[in-house]
Amino acid sequence: MTASRPRGSGHRTTVAASVVTLVLCCAYALSDGVVRGSVSLASTVLPAVAVVVALRVRRLTAPLPWVVELGGLLCLVVVSVTWLVQVNIQGAPRSTGIVPLLFLPLGYLGFLIASVLVILPIARRDGGKIVDAGIGALAGAGLLWTFVVLPVLDERDATLQERTFTLLSLLLLCGVTGALARAIASAERARPTLAFLLVAALMSVVGHVSKVLTADPATGTAASWVGVLWITSYVAMGAALLHPTSEHLSDPGRVQSARLSVAHLLFLWAALSINPAVAIIGKLVGRTPDIVLQSTVALLIAPLIIARVWRIAQLYESARVDLVRQATHDALTGLPNRRAVATHLETIVRSVDSGTLSAARLFFLDLDGFKSINDVHGHTAGDHVLVEVARRLRGAVRRDDFVARMGGDEFLILIPEDCPELAAHTVTRIRDALADPVAVAGTTVIVEVSVGSVPVTRADGESVERLLSLADAQMYIDKRSGHPAS
Repeated sequence: MTASRPRGSGHRTTVAASVVTLVLCCAYALSDGVVRGSVSLASTVLPAVAVVVALRVRRLTAPLPWVVELGGLLCLVVVSVTWLVQVNIQGAPRSTGIVPLLFLPLGYLGFLIASVLVILPIARRDGGKIVDAGIGALAGAGLLWTFVVLPVLDERDATLQERTFTLLSLLLLCGVTGALARAIASAERARPTLAFLLVAALMSVVGHVSKVLTADPATGTAASWVGVLWITSYVAMGAALLHPTSEHLSDPGRVQSARLSVAHLLFLWAALSINPAVAIIGKLVGRTPDIVLQSTVALLIAPLIIARVWRIAQLYESARVDLVRQATHDALTGLPNRRAVATHLETIVRSVDSGTLSAARLFFLDLDGFKSINDVHGHTAGDHVLVEVARRLRGAVRRDDFVARMGGDEFLILIPEDCPELAAHTVTRIRDALADPVAVAGTTVIVEVSVGSVPVTRADGESVERLLSLADAQMYIDKRSGHPAS
C-alpha cells in the first residue's frame, strides 16, 4: 500500500498538468485581446502557485532549486502583467520598457539555474556523461543558430539586443535540455520530475526558434500559436515540483561508468569541432564567420571541459585511494593488514634508530580457541567475532596507537613509546576490552587472548622480521603459561 500511493499521486499530477495545459492552450488559441492576455498571465501564475504549495507539502532535502525557479516564475508573472496592460488593454503593438527587458531574461535565468542545481547531485556519480550531453547540445544549438535562426535575423535586420538575447537563450536552453535528457537516464527514482523539466526546456527552445521564424517584421510579434509553446513550458515547470518524485532529486542516482570509449571520444571531438569547421568552410566560400557565436560557444564550453577533466581526475584519484586501501587494509575488519604493518613498523624502527623516536613497544595478539568458534557456530559467527574484537581493540588504545590484523585470529598493536608500566597497563586494557561475552548465533562466547610484547629501542637495531618473530614467540610463551599476568 505504501509503495502504490506515490505512483497514484504521480499519475494524478501528470493527468492534472495535462488537463491544465490543454485548457489553457485551447483558451489561448480561441481568444484574443484581454482574454488572451489573461490566459497568458494565468499560465505563469498557476505554476508559481503550484511551486509555493509544493514547497510546503513536499519533504525536500534541497529546496534551493525550486526557490530559484519560483523567483524565475514570478519574474515571468511580472512580464505577463506588463504585456496584458500594454498590449491587450492599452493596445500597444508590443510590450516595451525596462520591465520586459529586465524581467524576461531573469525569468529564463531562474529556470536555467534551477535546472542546473537539480542536475548537479545526479551528475556527481554520472561519470561525466551529463557534461558530455551538455557539450553535444551546445554544439547542436550552434548549428541551429547558424543555419536556421541567424539568416532570419539578418534578413529582417534584427537589433543587437534581440540577437544577443536569442543567441544566449538558445545556447543555454539547449545545453540544459541535453543535460536533463542525460540526467533522466541516471536518476531512476526522479525521472517523472526530470521529464517535466525536460519538457519545459524543450518547449522553451522550440518557442524561441518559432518566435524568430514567425515574427512580424514590422512589430516583431510572433504568430499567435507560439504562445501555446510557452504555456506548455510554464505548466511543466510547476508540475515538476508537484510530482512526488521531486523528493528523490537529491538522490545521487545510479553509478555510471566513467570509461571513455572510442565512440564517445569521437562524439566529443565532433561536438567540439563542428562549429569551428562550419565557420572555416563559411570563410572559404566568402561568408563572414559569426565571431559572436564562436566566442559565446567557447565561453560556455570551456567550463564544461574543465568540469569534465576535473571529474576524470577526481575519479582517478578516488580509484587510486581505493586500490591503496584495498592493498593495505583488511577487508573484513577495516584494520590495516600485514602489508601495512611491515611499512608502519619499518618507519617506527627507522625513527627509533635515528633518534627521532625514543622507543616503542610491539604487542602480538592471538585469540585463544578461535577455531572452536568457527567449528561450532560457523564461519559467519567467526567473522562477527573478529569484527567485534577489532572494534574493541581500537577502542582500548589511544588515537595515535596502531592496531592491525595480521591474518586469521592474529592482531598487532604498536605503541610509539615504551616503559614497563605502560606495557602492563596496555595488556590489562586489552584483556578488559575483550572480557565481555560476544553475542553470536543466538548465544554468547567468551574471547580470551594471548599477548606477547617486545620493546623497539635504539639499542636493539632489530629488523622488522626479527621484531615480529620475537613478539610472536613471546605470545606463545603467554599462551602456554595460561596468561599468568592476567
